[in-house]
Amino acid sequence: MLIVLAFLCYFLGTAGYFICAYSRQPILPVVAWWFVVVGALFHALDLLASIFFPQYVGEFSLHSDALSIVSLLVAAIFALLARHRPISLMGTFIMPFVLLGIIGASVLPFEGVPMRPIFRHGMILFHIAMLFIAYAFFSLSFSISLVYLLQERKLKRKDLKTAMTLLFPSLEVLDRLNHRCVLIGFPFMTAGLIAGFGAAQVFWKKFWTGDPKEILSILTWCVYAILFHQRLALGWRGRKASIVAICGFISVIATFIGVNLYGETHHVTFFHHQEK
Repeated sequence: MLIVLAFLCYFLGTAGYFICAYSRQPILPVVAWWFVVVGALFHALDLLASIFFPQYVGEFSLHSDALSIVSLLVAAIFALLARHRPISLMGTFIMPFVLLGIIGASVLPFEGVPMRPIFRHGMILFHIAMLFIAYAFFSLSFSISLVYLLQERKLKRKDLKTAMTLLFPSLEVLDRLNHRCVLIGFPFMTAGLIAGFGAAQVFWKKFWTGDPKEILSILTWCVYAILFHQRLALGWRGRKASIVAICGFISVIATFIGVNLYGETHHVTFFHHQEK
C-alpha cells in the first residue's frame, strides 16, 4: 500500500512538472516538488517496513528491490537539488525514470536475494550502499546529459520557441550539474568496488572470480574513470562529456539489470547459502 501511495505521489509530481513546462504557472513546481517529497517519504517507509516488518508487507529481497532503492535515492537527491537550485523542470526527465524504476522493481523477474545475510556482513552492506548511491548519481547524470543534448540541438537549429527549452537551465548550468554528479558518483562507485573485491577475498579467498557482474562493473568503472579524468585533466565539457556519461549509464544498466536478469552470477548463490 505504501509503495502505491509513493507511486501516486511521484506520478502527480511528474505530471505537475510537465504541465508547468507548458503553462508556466509559478505555483506548479512547488506543488510538484512537495508531491515528490511526500512520495519519497512513503517510498522510504515501504522499504523500511519490508525490512523490519516482512510479515505484513512482504520480505525484502535485494535484487528485486534494488531498482526501488535506487529510484528512491534519485527522487531524494533531485528533491534536494531542486530545493536549492532552479532546476525544477528537470523533473520532466528525471521523475519518469523514478516511476520506471518502481514499475521495474514490481514486474521484472529478478531472482530474490534475501536481505538478512547482508546485515551480518558489514563489508558487503557497505559495498552495496556505495554502489546504490553511485548509480543514483549516474542516473541523474544520464538525465542531465539527455537534456543537454536536446538543448544544444535546439540552439543549433535556433529553435528557441519551445516552452520547455526556454524553461530548462542553460547549457553551462547543465554541464556543471552533470560534472558534479559524476564527481560525486565516481568515488562512491570506486569505494563500492574496492569493498566488493575485499569481500570476495574474505569469502571466496580470491578478489577476482571472473563473474560477469565483476567484468561489467570494471568496464563501467573504466568508462566513468575516463570521463572523470578527462574532465579534470583536459577539461572535457558539453556534448562530449554528455555522450560519455550516457554510455556509462548504459553500462550501468547492463551491470545492474542485465546480469541480474539474464547472466549467471555467484552473488545470488552466496546469499542463499548464507541464509541457510
